[in-house]
Amino acid sequence: QLIFNLAVRGMLVPQDPKEEAAVELLKRISKEKERVGKKNKNRKNNHLHPITQKNESSTLPSNWEWCRLEQIGISSTGKTPKTSIKSNFGGKTQFIGPGEITQTGEILESQKTLTNEGLHQSTEAFPGSILMVCIGGSIGKSAIVHKPIAFNQQINCLQPIDIKSEYLNAVFSSDRFKIELMENATGSATPIINRSKWEKLLVPIPPLAEQGRIISKMNQLISLCDQLEQEQQSNIETHNTLVTSLLNALSSSTENANQFAESWQL
Repeated sequence: QLIFNLAVRGMLVPQDPKEEAAVELLKRISKEKERVGKKNKNRKNNHLHPITQKNESSTLPSNWEWCRLEQIGISSTGKTPKTSIKSNFGGKTQFIGPGEITQTGEILESQKTLTNEGLHQSTEAFPGSILMVCIGGSIGKSAIVHKPIAFNQQINCLQPIDIKSEYLNAVFSSDRFKIELMENATGSATPIINRSKWEKLLVPIPPLAEQGRIISKMNQLISLCDQLEQEQQSNIETHNTLVTSLLNALSSSTENANQFAESWQL
């Protein structure tokens, strides 16, 4: 969790001022989103709520930008075909519900599948898209799609444009995003966030090249965490070595030791 939190605050890898700033990346995404929207006749965003200092929950590096989820991709909500029509089910397309998305970001094989007829009455997600559960006790679970699938109405989907899915999924897994998600959800016993509110959630965007470096660093550190978990019960010496390696890797990736110490305490 610390790795995700540092990653989305710009504290996991150093910034490169020579790289294209995120503001330019967002301009390109806006143009591509408009082109795709016209082609697919998607609904237009009539009004984007301005982002003020009150909205921003933390300071970002100078070449990063805050944006809303709806600005960086094409969103959709799932649908369930009519269960009374048997010909909708039993095909080759996996039909995903919240139970098939794990807490660790995997998509399990579903018990239900759809035919082509059923798929036309549902919503399809393609590789690189991200699914998020938006209702119930498991609200906020997310996973990257690796093969075409369909999903039900308890799940929202974002197909990012020129944003790396692995980085965006780290944002979804961060404490800041989870807190904002729950603040915008309604209902106590069964929390739910509708698509309109979901699209307005804030996302920190780094330059595209930095996103790649963040993903590489996350993979490296998570691998160390996995080793630590495997060894901590059997070998105290190895355990201590891995802890030291992990902390050194984290602290060396931040430019300010005080910032790292503060983040570690959080």
